[in-house]
Amino acid sequence: MLAVVKLFMGVILLALAIVVIFMGLGASYISSLEDDDYVDEEVDFPKVFEQE
Repeated sequence: MLAVVKLFMGVILLALAIVVIFMGLGASYISSLEDDDYVDEEVDFPKVFEQE
């Protein structure tokens, strides 16, 4: 019985670790999408049309 409980706890901890890792990857991916260069290009886009 103790072996089953330990196995169950191990699976839960492993699942939590995987979720945390994926959340970290997702957050870094989103922050790379919202990069300062990307925002600057978006802001400067109308100015390019005005110059032309």
